[in-house]
Amino acid sequence: YKRQAEEKTTGPLAVSLGELPLNRRVRFEHGGRAVEVLRTTDGVTARSLLCTHQGCNVNWVEGEQVYFCPCHDGKFDAEGKPIYGPPREPLRELSVTLTSTEAIIGG
Repeated sequence: YKRQAEEKTTGPLAVSLGELPLNRRVRFEHGGRAVEVLRTTDGVTARSLLCTHQGCNVNWVEGEQVYFCPCHDGKFDAEGKPIYGPPREPLRELSVTLTSTEAIIGG
């Protein structure tokens, strides 16, 4: 199994702050990979949505407040830390640079 995110190199993802409502997880596809961006009153955070087990896309499950990987039933908490199943490493955090109008993710 190959992890697609580690093999693809793309430039940074620029997201308008207007696309990021407060306290709502927003999913973007960038360079063939899923990225989640969350804006709170403390700032903006971003993480890769590729499971650290074998690189499948994880999904946020609002009702359970977990990220779920459908490939091997892995679960991560709201901070991206593994809590169930085969994943041992947390979801990868991505760097965020804020300008007055947008968030620059990765790069």
